[in-house]
Amino acid sequence: MTGSISGDVTIEAFVENQFYDFRFLSMLVQNKTLDEWSDDMLMIGFLGTPFPTVNLNNGYFYDETLSGNRNARYNTATNVTDAVPIAKRSSSVHRSK
Repeated sequence: MTGSISGDVTIEAFVENQFYDFRFLSMLVQNKTLDEWSDDMLMIGFLGTPFPTVNLNNGYFYDETLSGNRNARYNTATNVTDAVPIAKRSSSVHRSK
């Protein structure tokens, strides 16, 4: 299905905050970056985040097209300007506070 929308669109989702829990998130629209989420959740360990030099990166992308076991299919975020894939099997993972 294709089409176009003219004007502002707001998409919201409720994600329950649980201590040190991973969440799979993805964008529902094209051409968006991790920066779209930076004011909604704490991201650390990569450029553009409040704590870029912390030795813990909490932004990951899952790519099912990569070979190997499922753990080998995760790529870490490198910058808040990294594009977030549209809602397909590739998703971003965020470790909450």
